[in-house]
Amino acid sequence: MSPNEETQASNETQPDQIDQLETLSAEQIQIIDGLHTKFSEDEGLPSAIETVIREHLRTGITAETLDKILSGLELYIDTDSVIFLLENLRRSNEPAYIESVKAQISQPFWDWQRYLIALYAADFRKAYTVATENPNAWDILNRHTYYDYLTNTWMVALELVKYNGERFNLEETPRGAFTLIYGIIDMLTRIPPEEAPQLIDKEYLNQIYEQFQQLMLLYAPEPAAESGDETAV
Repeated sequence: MSPNEETQASNETQPDQIDQLETLSAEQIQIIDGLHTKFSEDEGLPSAIETVIREHLRTGITAETLDKILSGLELYIDTDSVIFLLENLRRSNEPAYIESVKAQISQPFWDWQRYLIALYAADFRKAYTVATENPNAWDILNRHTYYDYLTNTWMVALELVKYNGERFNLEETPRGAFTLIYGIIDMLTRIPPEEAPQLIDKEYLNQIYEQFQQLMLLYAPEPAAESGDETAV
C-alpha cells in the first residue's frame, strides 16, 4: 500500500459527527501537506517507514523500543513528521482524533495509515506505555483461584509482571487476600478528594463497584441482601 497520490480525498463527514471531531492545529496541517509531498516524490518511502516500525516491534518490546523506532524513522523523515505518524498509531483508538486526521489526508494516504493502524497500533501503544510508564509499575496481572487438596484450603494466586520485565508472585488464602484488598483500599482513600475523581474512568469505577456488590453477595449474602438496591457511582 502506498499513499503516493496527491489527490485530496473527499472523506465526507456527516453533520452530526463534525462537532465531535478534534481540531487539528496549523502545524499538524502543515505536516500533513509535507508528508503528501514526500510520499509523491518517493514512492518507496511508505514501505521504508513500515519496515522500521515492523522490525523494531517484531524483535520484542522493551523500554528502548520507542526510541529505536523514533531514531530509525528520523533517518527518512523529519522529527515532526515522525511524531505525527506515531501519534496516529498511539491514538488510533480515539475516534474523534483519528476521524479528524482522516478528514485532512488523501484517500491513498488514509488507506496506508489504516493499514499501519491495523497491523501495528496495538503493539506500538504497548511500546509507548513501556517506555513512558514507571518501570516498577505493573503491566500485566495474571490471577487464578484453586483448591489446595494438601491443606484443604482455597488459594488465590497472583502474578504481577512489571514494565521492566520483573515478576512478583503471591499466593494467599481468601482471608489473606482480603487483608491485601483492605490495605489497597485504605491507601486509595488517602488521595485528596479534589484530585481523586480525575484519576479513574467513571465507567471502570462502576465496573469495580458492581464487582464489589457480587463479592458481598458471595461472602456475606444475608447482609448484602438486606442492604437493598444500591445506586451506581
